[in-house]
Amino acid sequence: MVFMTDDLTAHVQRVLGRRVLRRRPARGGGWSIAHRGVFVLEGGESVFAKMGAEADTAAAIGAECAVYPLLTGPFVPRLLGADPDVPILIIEDLSAAEWPPPWTPERLAGLEELFRQLASTTGHPGLPTLAERLLEWGGWERVAVDPKPLLATGAVGAAWLHRRLPALLDAQHLASTEGDRLVHLDIRSDNVCFREGRALLVDWNHAVRGDPRWDRLLMLHTVEMEGGPGAATQAPDADPGIVVWVAGFLAAHVGLPPPRGAPRVRGFQRAQLEIVLPWACRLLRIPDTNG
Repeated sequence: MVFMTDDLTAHVQRVLGRRVLRRRPARGGGWSIAHRGVFVLEGGESVFAKMGAEADTAAAIGAECAVYPLLTGPFVPRLLGADPDVPILIIEDLSAAEWPPPWTPERLAGLEELFRQLASTTGHPGLPTLAERLLEWGGWERVAVDPKPLLATGAVGAAWLHRRLPALLDAQHLASTEGDRLVHLDIRSDNVCFREGRALLVDWNHAVRGDPRWDRLLMLHTVEMEGGPGAATQAPDADPGIVVWVAGFLAAHVGLPPPRGAPRVRGFQRAQLEIVLPWACRLLRIPDTNG
């Protein structure tokens, strides 16, 4: 990897073979630190480009460069160029699209259509499996090995964790991962936009193939966080194992030092955990963190 710190305009011109007339800041940016911009090219076309600003985001963008050619579907923005050695990724400009929140009924309908489209899309065999990715990330088993980071956050008490951890581990192990569908595995409001009512997804570096229910159950609690319907209301028949695994992933990470590439993400994960853990407990019919 030939990591460049900041010459995004020059790389856009080199990769596309076209002169950049002007550059403007890109909207948002999510939780990661990266060089981003919208570039107007000679001829009038505008494109979006991103390049890692430090090692973690460089690795993520490099991974996305490798994944992007394996993606298909109406929800995938058009790839215009990539160089995994920098790494830099260039896609169509989505500045004119609508980015949630708020979660209007129309956007919620578009989100559900997105989940249906993903569930009908076969993941490329070159993608990792969902089971492999979850093993890499870890959930309640990491908390079992070292509960101190979670307990230090105050999100749960030691007595509650000692009493409830066996049930959480058992439920997590029952979470289905099998399948050959395309799974984005990181759908959040900063990774989904709507154009003419149709959802488009960005940031594909975690894409895998597996059980398509995961994308929906990984996303619905963030809709609730942003003023939309409650996750349990949106998914009354949610697979308990999947929801418990999501809670376990958050529990395993929320108390750790933030990654260099996303220094603010732990606060977001704490807010997620405050919704997902009670939801998981209700599905398992066990007391929440107060019982």
